[in-house]
Amino acid sequence: MYEVFESHPQVQAYNNAGLPLTDTSDAFGKSEQYHNSSRYLGQGNIWDEENYNLNFSWNFSPEHSLVFITGQRDFEWGNYADLDASRYAYFEQWRFTLGREKSYELQIRGVNGNLDWTAGLYHSSTRYTERQVDWKYEEIGSTPRNELTQTLSSDRAVFAEASYEINEQLSTTLGIRYSEEKFRADLFNPLEARPPWQQITNNTEAGGFITGKSDTHRTATPRYAIQYNWSEEIMTYLSYTQGFNGGGINNEIINNELIPFYGEKLKQYELGIRSDFFDNRLRFNGAYFIGNWEDIQVFEVIVPGIFTTRNAGEARIEGLDAEMIFSVTDNFRLNFSAGLLDTRYINVGQANTIQLGSLLTLAPDKSFYLGGTYFWTRQNGDLIDLHIDYGWMDKHVSVSDERLQDIQSAYGLLNAQLLYTGASEKWSISLFGSNLTDEWYQLGGFSASLAGITQGVVARPREYGISLNLSF
Repeated sequence: MYEVFESHPQVQAYNNAGLPLTDTSDAFGKSEQYHNSSRYLGQGNIWDEENYNLNFSWNFSPEHSLVFITGQRDFEWGNYADLDASRYAYFEQWRFTLGREKSYELQIRGVNGNLDWTAGLYHSSTRYTERQVDWKYEEIGSTPRNELTQTLSSDRAVFAEASYEINEQLSTTLGIRYSEEKFRADLFNPLEARPPWQQITNNTEAGGFITGKSDTHRTATPRYAIQYNWSEEIMTYLSYTQGFNGGGINNEIINNELIPFYGEKLKQYELGIRSDFFDNRLRFNGAYFIGNWEDIQVFEVIVPGIFTTRNAGEARIEGLDAEMIFSVTDNFRLNFSAGLLDTRYINVGQANTIQLGSLLTLAPDKSFYLGGTYFWTRQNGDLIDLHIDYGWMDKHVSVSDERLQDIQSAYGLLNAQLLYTGASEKWSISLFGSNLTDEWYQLGGFSASLAGITQGVVARPREYGISLNLSF
């Protein structure tokens, strides 16, 4: 917990009942302490997973091949979250999910002279059953939640892409994908009653049906690129791409209904270069991109305590990326990358808690990374690597809802590793240190002002360690 809003009615109710809830008693993040007052000692996470995959390929002619890819994943996932991290049952939550995911893809590939092409079909389906239990304000009068949702989805797509080599220097690529997504969500009262505080449950038996919702989305996303090879070492390209992230249905009830959300689409132009210099000792890659992000999916709190995915209108994205790898000597290599990003909403759409000047989530204006590796081989063949790197990220937010935004200040991380690998490559030992300047920063979090607190997940402090790896 980072802050307690002592004027909030729920916070006042705790303090008036003789249950201290203040910055001093519970907001240890405000003073940058790696500590909380949570009393939960039970199981925090459950993860059990089975995966099955099959890949099949057949070259039925010298120029043509058939590829079939399929997979299935079955899993059980559970997570206990003490969202206030205080000694009280102010806002704690247990989620348990049973899931099954399947996918099938069929591709036909061919080469006909200067034309290289791929066409295919894709189908995927998911089924999730989720149990959610909330414990809120238990000490002063609970506001409970005990819900069970079942969600189904399917995605069918047809796609094709072709690249044509016009001459030895110039080539072009054209592709398109058409997708149809179907969603179904149903909300039930669980057959099992809400368990007591801090008691987790894996029971997903459904009781009475409450409500349901179905939705269908269709979209086509093209891609076009042109590439020019100026020499064996320098290539430039210009591309136009539409990317698509699917929609869905929120699985928590808001105003007596389940709310669907649309897929989001990015329409982007990119101009880039790929190059090598000085006998391939220096590699430089760079790109400028600009695009519109339509129907952006944002998280809003329409009802206190429940994040709901909605569609904002549109945002403009513009930026520069650059990366460099420089072999200074045969034993010393430098890595550098940097990014500049300008993002802004130009239409807020259905969203109620953002404005045209609002910050997009996880979109720092500036970032860079610098790393160096020195390596040498001993006479017996053993290899020693010394690596040091520093990465920096500008300020950013992790939640789109303006009322809940807690700005993460800019920060940088310094890391180092000394690695010793045996000549047989069957064993290695390393001494490492991370966050060597002991930077305090958040991995995520938000100002839950509607609930009276600010909370977040603190990143790990400075750490040192040693590791041993053996291969048999």
